[in-house]
Amino acid sequence: MYFLCPVLGLVFLSLVWVSAQGDTVWPCPENRPCQAAFVSHNPVFLGCRSPPGRAEVSWLYANFSAAEKELVELFAGGRVNRNIKTPGLIRLVSQAKLAREDLELMEPLPSDSGFFRCQAGDSVLADYEIDFQDAQQLRVTYTAQGQAPLWNYTAGSGTGEQVLLYTRWSAWQSCDRCGQEPGERKRVGLCYVRFPGSDSNRGLPCGLARLKLGESGPALRRGPQLQIQSCWDVCPNTLHRQKAIPFLLEDTIIAEPHGPVWLKCPKASIYSPVYWQRRGASLTRVSLLRENGSHSLDTRTGGGIYHIGRTSPADVGVYRCFVSRAVTGEFTVQLRAPLKSGRRHQQLGSRFIKGLLITFSCCVMLIATAKISTLACGKIQSLQPPTSGREETGALLSPRPSEKLTDFEKGSEIPAPAQSGQIGANQHFQQDIHALCGQP
Repeated sequence: MYFLCPVLGLVFLSLVWVSAQGDTVWPCPENRPCQAAFVSHNPVFLGCRSPPGRAEVSWLYANFSAAEKELVELFAGGRVNRNIKTPGLIRLVSQAKLAREDLELMEPLPSDSGFFRCQAGDSVLADYEIDFQDAQQLRVTYTAQGQAPLWNYTAGSGTGEQVLLYTRWSAWQSCDRCGQEPGERKRVGLCYVRFPGSDSNRGLPCGLARLKLGESGPALRRGPQLQIQSCWDVCPNTLHRQKAIPFLLEDTIIAEPHGPVWLKCPKASIYSPVYWQRRGASLTRVSLLRENGSHSLDTRTGGGIYHIGRTSPADVGVYRCFVSRAVTGEFTVQLRAPLKSGRRHQQLGSRFIKGLLITFSCCVMLIATAKISTLACGKIQSLQPPTSGREETGALLSPRPSEKLTDFEKGSEIPAPAQSGQIGANQHFQQDIHALCGQP
């Protein structure tokens, strides 16, 4: 079994680390798997030390919730494993990429919690047991509004022992802006469990604790937390200012009247300082909450997605987002012009007239076709020979039972001689005429 146990022959160096996109980096302990928790739907990096020589690095994975926890190769030598057939693994690989030897997961889901291994040949370079805690259950608190995070508490594990359920907080991120206006900063809290007799400085992510306890583990469940605090920071000297992130997305959004709009900020995550400007005015989460309007910031990404519920002419303009105080996205929101009332009525009237013309044309064609068919049948009937008398019909009528046909009369392809100015026809032709004109 690969999970929750030391791995023989595993060699960790201080270069092995795990981090999220932002300010937070966690070094991993030596000589044992790195156990960590993250908020789902946010980027995560799993570090791997450089392999000896030029050996190719492989990344393997096993899902905690799978019935058979077998290691599956995700990447080998920088290439994706194309033999993966499981839908969950296909999705995981599609949003993962390699940065040299390190593995980056762009938007992991809670169902992706599992065991990750980096190895070169038979040498294990890093092992990770990762718990992706559900961002949908994220609890957000604002200190400016007097809100407090969840308290630590003791709970029964189902095995007769009491365990401590607590929140492990990251350090406060830097203030999202500086200068003459107040900003905001945040920190992320993740659910952890401490068992009796364990190291007081170490705990186990709640997802891993539930895996360890099996059926008695579901009681150890609560979502991650996000705490937001007002801040005021002086801008540093220009010569020492942090370098801008070398990425800028410019996009134009054509919104439907009263329709929703989502603006996704590049490089933003719950682990990085991010803020927005609307038509040059800086915004905060608290100010948007107080407006109680149709504008809001996504909580799963810590404000990385700007949402407009019902777009109106007042929402048109330029929106900018900043990550670590550097602009990374600029969005021009425009409103699709609705059709004027007169023009709409004109178009509806034009469509109605076109429909009438098409219907009238079809009726004329049907009437003309019926008239032509009637005239044709009358003309054909006038050309048929009289039906009385054997001498008048010739070969057109069937012979009487007592009569015998001559070899000349048997030929269906040789017409009977015309009599009294009438045109002879064979039997098949006459049947076609009857069918066309509706005669028996």
